[in-house]
Amino acid sequence: LALAAGLVLPTPFAEGDPARIERARAELAALSAALLAHRVDTGRWPDLVPRATVLPAQHELLGPGSLAADTRRLPGWRGPYLDPERTPLHGLLLDPWGRVYTVFGLPPGPTGAGSAVWLVSAGPDRVLRTTPEDLAGGDARGDDLASLVSRRP
Repeated sequence: LALAAGLVLPTPFAEGDPARIERARAELAALSAALLAHRVDTGRWPDLVPRATVLPAQHELLGPGSLAADTRRLPGWRGPYLDPERTPLHGLLLDPWGRVYTVFGLPPGPTGAGSAVWLVSAGPDRVLRTTPEDLAGGDARGDDLASLVSRRP
């Protein structure tokens, strides 16, 4: 298991409020670390909601779920991995521009083994332009911000 949580890609095209961009980078790093810690402790990724898209490896991180509380009584759970008080709007995890964070790279199945996992914010323009192919090359597109959560063989 490669421990790469928190590697946030620089985005030369990111424009807008520098404070929001820095907040998004900090949140990406914290959420990446929480996702990876949950995976290491429990052997599973937290429950995620598949995004309504043709890309099967794209999910939305809609709420803290098992990152904040052990609602499923998972063996090995040592959280909370996130502070449930920091999640606005009834538990939705939103970036500074009001969009949900997107998780790329989880294959089907509860363990999600064998894949690089990325967490992405759509950035200041609120349009998600990054694809799994972009991330495989180590790039985020447009003003999107991305964080490598885990790179698994």
